[in-house]
Amino acid sequence: MGDVRYDQGWDLLTAQGRLGELGGTLPEMFPDPESAQARGARALVMLASGARAEAAEVVAPLLKAGPETIPPGRQQLLGLTYAAELSAAFGVVPMAERLYAALLPFQDETVVSGAAITFKGAVAHYLGLLATVLGQAATAARHLERAVAAHDRLDAAAWSLRSRYQLATVWLGEPERRAAAVATLAEVAAAARKLGLAQLARDAEAAGFAAGQIPVSEGIFTRDGALWTLAYGGVTVRMRDAKGLSDLAVLLAAPGRQVPAADLIAAAGAGQAGLADLRLGADEVLDATARRQVRARLASLGEDIAEAESWNDPERAARARAERDALLRELAAAAGPAGQPRLLGDQSERARKAVTARIRDVMTRIERVHPALAGHLRQSVTTGTRCSYSPPTPVSWRL
Repeated sequence: MGDVRYDQGWDLLTAQGRLGELGGTLPEMFPDPESAQARGARALVMLASGARAEAAEVVAPLLKAGPETIPPGRQQLLGLTYAAELSAAFGVVPMAERLYAALLPFQDETVVSGAAITFKGAVAHYLGLLATVLGQAATAARHLERAVAAHDRLDAAAWSLRSRYQLATVWLGEPERRAAAVATLAEVAAAARKLGLAQLARDAEAAGFAAGQIPVSEGIFTRDGALWTLAYGGVTVRMRDAKGLSDLAVLLAAPGRQVPAADLIAAAGAGQAGLADLRLGADEVLDATARRQVRARLASLGEDIAEAESWNDPERAARARAERDALLRELAAAAGPAGQPRLLGDQSERARKAVTARIRDVMTRIERVHPALAGHLRQSVTTGTRCSYSPPTPVSWRL
């Protein structure tokens, strides 16, 4: 039962784009770390984790040995297809040539693991992968078309999408098929996402985006301690923490909504402490000396009004009252809601300048490592006293 659970779990995690999670369990499944099966599985897990160089080192002995080392018998075909997958992943031409010759006699067959524990697809699919490595586009397309037909007959939806994706990537190299390829990639991405085939959806979308056609519909913008992971259009980068990244994350979480810049300051600066930063270094509208002078003048005007009234001089009294009212309005304008002195340049304007500067700075940093993401953000993010993220087409962000 352990082998069954492992084999089916492998296919499930592969489809979900989570194969890298198996790294810690491999020693339990393969007691001999030097066996061909253990090395191949380890290399595929490393590839899924992004450790391509390490995976290439692990799998190098297998790709040099050739298909002749795969023992004959019931599981030989399964072993050949795993080797084909590795050979295609690393683009090893000599191995691809020998595997293609070994698999060609089985081109009309399909592959299962064990007693039909899992379905591994049509042999034609693997022949298409190998022909692509060998630079034989027309041959690869013919094999992949046969694979799509076989998977459709078997109602193997996930495998049909995989073969259609590979076929579309071959078509991208043919000018007359490029439009059809892009349309197919868009269809595959949408259908794969509905089925939960996250990795295939990302791959298809990335291929279409690289061709300059398919808009990206899914991305990653997450923080783990002092590092952020940003993924968009099939490219993933890591960046050190910056307040501008936090600002962008807030905006990405609320597409189309106007977010006050002061709220972004508060979010990045631990609430009211962040808002307090806006007050630092700002001058008061009226300083203490000016306030004393105004109050002294108000007292003098009060005496003038009383004297004018006692002398029955209404014009003088009216002039004094008008000046007093103007000074009272000035004092009120110089005080905040809680009676605190108001600072030159209101809080919203200072927040606008601070947020605009730090988003602009982090955009420049993103541009250096991920131009496509920077371009999308520049197109979609507006800054001001209120900031927003309004992409031309919806993008679902993992935050």
